[in-house]
Amino acid sequence: MYKEDLRVGKNDVEIILSAGSMSLEQIRIKAILDPTKSYMDYFNVDSKLYETVVDGINDAELVIKFVDDNKLKNAKLNVNGRLYMIDQRTPTYRVDISNVIEEGNNYVELTPLTELNIIKLEITAE
Repeated sequence: MYKEDLRVGKNDVEIILSAGSMSLEQIRIKAILDPTKSYMDYFNVDSKLYETVVDGINDAELVIKFVDDNKLKNAKLNVNGRLYMIDQRTPTYRVDISNVIEEGNNYVELTPLTELNIIKLEITAE
């Protein structure tokens, strides 16, 4: 079967025998999917804020709020080259990025490994 044979939604596989009987006990389906596009955004850390984080006065935190659907949230997260894995069902993901941020331009890249419904992605310093 080729991807051109598949339709959006439900697909049925029909096996027709010309004679005799058959017992089908194990089926293996291998799906080769197109790569997921990642989300990338940039943020700037000014020198004053950067100094408060380096001095330990503030902590920089990345917070992602997902729809609370109790589904598995699985993704790769890249902040300035530092990789994190998200693997949870809860609606809020938090990670301290104080030792990852740099003065000036920074980036965050999120690559979903499951379907994700994101309400908000924010970087805070408190």
